Amino acid sequence: MRNEGSIKLKDGRKLAFAQYGDPSGKPIFYCHGGVSSKADVAFAQRYCEENGFFLTAPDRPGIGDSDPLAGRRLLDWGADSRELLDQLGIEKTAVLGWSLGGPYALACAYSFPERISTVGTIGGAGQFDDPEAIKQLGLLVDRLLLTVPDWLHGPFALGLQAAAFLPAAALKQTLISHLTSASDREIVRSMPVKDATAFLYESVRKGGMGVIEDYAAVGKPWGFLPSGIHSRTLIWHGEQDDLCPLSVAKIMAESMPHAEFKLVPAAGHFLLHRNIETIFPLLCN
Repeated sequence: MRNEGSIKLKDGRKLAFAQYGDPSGKPIFYCHGGVSSKADVAFAQRYCEENGFFLTAPDRPGIGDSDPLAGRRLLDWGADSRELLDQLGIEKTAVLGWSLGGPYALACAYSFPERISTVGTIGGAGQFDDPEAIKQLGLLVDRLLLTVPDWLHGPFALGLQAAAFLPAAALKQTLISHLTSASDREIVRSMPVKDATAFLYESVRKGGMGVIEDYAAVGKPWGFLPSGIHSRTLIWHGEQDDLCPLSVAKIMAESMPHAEFKLVPAAGHFLLHRNIETIFPLLCN
């Protein structure tokens, strides 16, 4: 069971969200991954409910049931997130970002630090101002989405949307075939087909342009430096994670004044699935 809803932002856009766990528990604001949606953390529902955590996971603009915001920048997410927290009555929270959601979590910590207890990233992406940083990414789709020229956005959006027509079993197998670590493949294989694919289908519910703009916002200048984040920061990264390279995570941790780097042995990009009982308590400590 989860609570799903939406708010109307000041500019009239709809921002959709899901909430998982115990409504009286410790709050965590969650930023989903790339080519993904609020559904990628649905597996945490039971753990949060039984252990006193309350997870709020919104869909970013143009993804899931959230309205698009053309030409958005990374710091626009800080403004949207603040409005969501205001309307939900969440005064202070930890914030966590997975994969491409890492920079979005950092944008929240930069935009309203007074309301962030701790910011964490898991397999988080870094800045892509150097082309070599893009070449190090393990997934071809990530490299393409970060480099696709504006004039090809339309065809790429249609290509992404076509994934919604793949049968769930075929989509799950495609995902497994692109994973590079044994740990990740084992985790995804063990997931029910619906759980392994729902977040992908949701990401293109409104078409593929939301996903393209999600990557474009991270690929552009962020509008802030990681060194400007002064919240307590925890950077988790799997030892076997080749999708977002380990070197990027270390550079990010070294550049932030209050960051602690945590290497997770024998883990890949999906490490939260097997380490939630360690990560959530430490994030909310």
